[in-house]
Amino acid sequence: TIRVARWDGETWTDLGVSMGAYSLQNLPIRIVRFQQWLAVSGVLSVNGQPGDVGLWDGTNWSALQLSITNPGALYGDATYLYVAGRDLLGNYGAVRRWDGSVETSMPLASTNVNAFVEWNGSLYAGGSGSPGGFVVWWDGTQWNPTANITSSPHTLRVYNNELYVAGGFTPSVAKWTGASWSTVATNLESCYPVDIFFFGGRLYRSSVSWPANFNNVAMLKDGN
Repeated sequence: TIRVARWDGETWTDLGVSMGAYSLQNLPIRIVRFQQWLAVSGVLSVNGQPGDVGLWDGTNWSALQLSITNPGALYGDATYLYVAGRDLLGNYGAVRRWDGSVETSMPLASTNVNAFVEWNGSLYAGGSGSPGGFVVWWDGTQWNPTANITSSPHTLRVYNNELYVAGGFTPSVAKWTGASWSTVATNLESCYPVDIFFFGGRLYRSSVSWPANFNNVAMLKDGN
């Protein structure tokens, strides 16, 4: 069982909510800030109440009941919380937007959304579908495609006002030019990037390698 804890600079404090088991394929556990709450996906129960998303107000947990299960992506901003997973019939492609009281549907049919990010005033989503991976953006009414990606993006990040994607595809890390995806990293064979982040002007990626099945963090150097 995985739990949520808070670090105060010296010690960890258990916040008392149980999480589901870690899954490399789905990676259901996400933690984001939304309005006055800390939102956590992958929750088994909150105070005895079932709920795939838990909300922490700084003192207490509450269960968020949306018409969605098995959330694989979670994103929050000052206005909305976005959750992606399956609908109540078990179909993939369910995306829900919650403003703190009202739930709105933003469906992406027959897809599995892994990540959200906001860029240039629009919400972007990435994941797996048919026949391959996808990155799409929301114009306020519907989802619109970018250029195709061969397989499943797992992470979307924005740095220096540029959109980056990482996941189980070749070249594993790519950057959006406005018309196509440009290679950023090319030598990540046998690695599944779990996340990418920027520090000190450098790009880092955390990943899981196989067949050894170990975790690692690497810094991008000279395009590799």
